[in-house]
Amino acid sequence: MLGRNAVDSVKEAMEELTVDNFYGPYDLILQPSAFLDAHTFIGNTAVMQIDKIREVIGGKVYVTPALKAADGGIDSALLMETGAGNADLCVAQDLKTFYIQLKDMNHFFKCYEAVVPRVKRPQAICEVTGIT
Repeated sequence: MLGRNAVDSVKEAMEELTVDNFYGPYDLILQPSAFLDAHTFIGNTAVMQIDKIREVIGGKVYVTPALKAADGGIDSALLMETGAGNADLCVAQDLKTFYIQLKDMNHFFKCYEAVVPRVKRPQAICEVTGIT
């Protein structure tokens, strides 16, 4: 979908969210390859797809290689209405520091923390599939 025209794919996802009474602004989460593909010009204009997407969604564009499609593929993006009522980040494990060893007069430590997304309203998220 995104390879065809990223702006159209995002607009279709926005229409689905609007039908469910989520009116924006939205954030878009993309894989690096889709993000780079969106840096192409729209037709014969001097406007890039990614610039138009940012304008249309009214929010931010995030890039992560960890995003996978529901069917296990890698051709997916997520469009989500912003707001703490829809999702937030939860600190599952606060920062901990562990002493490992002393080697050559250097102290080695291991730091550990876990932050996970907590989805409160899954209806506020739309998966866009078919992205190359």
